[in-house]
Amino acid sequence: AGGWTFTLTVDKKRQQQLEKSVEKELESKLDREGSKVDATVQAGATSVDPKTGKVVALYGGEDYVKHYISNATRQDYQPASTFKPLVLAAALENESKTQDGSLIGLNTVYDGTSKRPVVGSDT
Repeated sequence: AGGWTFTLTVDKKRQQQLEKSVEKELESKLDREGSKVDATVQAGATSVDPKTGKVVALYGGEDYVKHYISNATRQDYQPASTFKPLVLAAALENESKTQDGSLIGLNTVYDGTSKRPVVGSDT
C-alpha cells in the first residue's frame, strides 16, 4: 500500500546498441593504458524516442563499481551539442534573426565570429 510505481521505458535492443556505439566510437579510439589523458575520458549518453519523449537507452559509464555516478544524468556535465537542434527548431519556429538581421534558416552558417561584446571579456 502506498509508495511509488516506476515504469522503465528502456528498450533492451536499443540499450545494447548504445553500449556498442560507445565502444565503437569512443573506447576503440582511446589508449587508456598509454595515455594519461585517455585514461580519464568518460562518456555518458541518453537515447530518447523523438515521438514519445521516452528514454529508450541510457549509458552512464563503463563500470558502476569504479565510478558509481551516472555520466548520463550528472548535473555538472554540459550537454555539448545535444541542444543545438532544439535551439535551431525554436529559432525557425519564432522566425528569429541573426545579429545582422538576416532570418535564421537551415542554411544559416555560424563561423565562430561575433561582433557582440562578451561581458567579462577583454575584447
